[in-house]
Amino acid sequence: MSVFRISKYDPQFRIRGKYTADEWTDYSDIGLEFDGKVLTEEDYQAKEKSYIQCIIDILHQSHISTLSIMNLEKYDECSWTEGQNVTAENIDKIIRDCLRNVCWCKLESDDVYVHFGYDYYVYISTHTDTDTLIGICDKYNLFVEKILTSPYDAIH
Repeated sequence: MSVFRISKYDPQFRIRGKYTADEWTDYSDIGLEFDGKVLTEEDYQAKEKSYIQCIIDILHQSHISTLSIMNLEKYDECSWTEGQNVTAENIDKIIRDCLRNVCWCKLESDDVYVHFGYDYYVYISTHTDTDTLIGICDKYNLFVEKILTSPYDAIH
């Protein structure tokens, strides 16, 4: 399996591992100004939706219909439970909750995982080939980078 980092961040702005562009990184940034533009709820939701659809498309491409919630951490009102199976019908809700920092978890199956990182990074391990994954991410104006491992692999 290959591991990929998916984000809204253009890698051309990463210099020696540090991202240099002035961009929002969190749901709580709504109303703040970045690179001369205020992040609106509408702009935030549009990008959030692109992440959700991108992840769903990758899971569909990987023929995954169920993932388990692992290492759940709750930060706000949250109805998810450790070990709960998440299906195609409600996966958008757990992705949204993780992106909005309502909770944090790893979504895993035997063939795929989705890990949520800080600053709107998502790590996915899949058998999907790199070109297909790039095509899916391009469709949603997201960037994909092949990496060695998720920084959350060591968390069990």
